[in-house]
Amino acid sequence: SKVLKTKLVNSSIRKFADGEIYIEINENIRGNSIFIIQSISSPANDNLMELLLVIDALKRSSAKTITAVIFFADDLLRASMHNNNSIKLSFAGEEID
Repeated sequence: SKVLKTKLVNSSIRKFADGEIYIEINENIRGNSIFIIQSISSPANDNLMELLLVIDALKRSSAKTITAVIFFADDLLRASMHNNNSIKLSFAGEEID
């Protein structure tokens, strides 16, 4: 955030004992453009679900735009290539869009 001369959004991401993810945006972001930087490396399913829940929380908080920078999708890509389909990758893209 220092390099981009911007501040991080005050938020909380917690996991309950049963594995449920809790996302809380602790400030007013209405009308702001938000960037999320998220890895969906192993455990890919957990990290992807966390990303989707963060996007949902930001939408509900009325962010103007949400841009997700996703890196190291190696697990999803490898599974896609070995199964000769791209169902996981296309599903993830559709849900994020």
